[in-house]
Amino acid sequence: KPSRMRVKARGIKKRTRMRIKVRPTSTTRDYKIRLKKKRHGNWRFFVTVRTTGPRDIVKVNLPRGRYLAVAPAQHGFDRETSRVVRIRR
Repeated sequence: KPSRMRVKARGIKKRTRMRIKVRPTSTTRDYKIRLKKKRHGNWRFFVTVRTTGPRDIVKVNLPRGRYLAVAPAQHGFDRETSRVVRIRR
């Protein structure tokens, strides 16, 4: 079993949407991801999404701004955070 979970986030479609990948992949369970948006200099909770399918990828259509994808501790893994992704509109 891998020792830690990895969360990778990046902008797609000219950075108007965000794709989030979680590793290791699992066919039997999904991962919960909490998106945080930078507002007034602080990271604020924005929305919760869930990965689906055997590849554990989710694509999210978001308003303009800077976002973090945070995977809380789950399925025996510790909490993990992606890099900052800037969405342009």
